[in-house]
Amino acid sequence: MNNKIIYSLIFIFITTACGYTVVNKSNLPNFKIATIHTEGDKRIGYVLKNKLSVASKNDEVKIIELDININKKKSIKEKNIKNEVSKYVIFISTDVTFNEIGKDATIKFTIKKIGEYEVSKKYTSTIRSEKQLLEVLTNSLANDIFERLKEKINAL
Repeated sequence: MNNKIIYSLIFIFITTACGYTVVNKSNLPNFKIATIHTEGDKRIGYVLKNKLSVASKNDEVKIIELDININKKKSIKEKNIKNEVSKYVIFISTDVTFNEIGKDATIKFTIKKIGEYEVSKKYTSTIRSEKQLLEVLTNSLANDIFERLKEKINAL
C-alpha cells in the first residue's frame, strides 16, 4: 500500500513537471515578410531587418511588405557645474507602413523609444555605453514592431 502511494506521487511529479505548455496560437506569427525597406539610420535598419525577417514564418498565406522610416536623435540631457556634458539622451522614432500583397489597404503606426547614458571619463567607455543603449533600444523596437504587426494583421 505504501509503495503504491510513493509510485503514484513519483508518477504525478514526473508527468506534471515536464515543462510542456500548450502554445497559444494567437501568439504565433501568421504572416511572412516579403520585403523590408528602411530609411534613416543604417545600423538600426540593418538590425531591424534581420530580427523581423527571422521572426516571420515562411509558410504563411499572408505576405506583407514593410517600409520603416527611422529617425534617431541624440541630444544633451545634463551638464555638470563646469558646463561639461554628463548625460546624453537618445530618441528613436520609427514610422512603420505595411500592406498585404494583393490587397489595397495600407496600415501605418509609429513606435518611439528613448534612453539615456552617462558620459564616462574615457571616450571609449562613453562610445561603448552609447552602442549598448542603441542595441537595447533596437531590440526593443524590433519586438514592439513585431508584436504590433501581429495585432494589426490579426485584426484584418
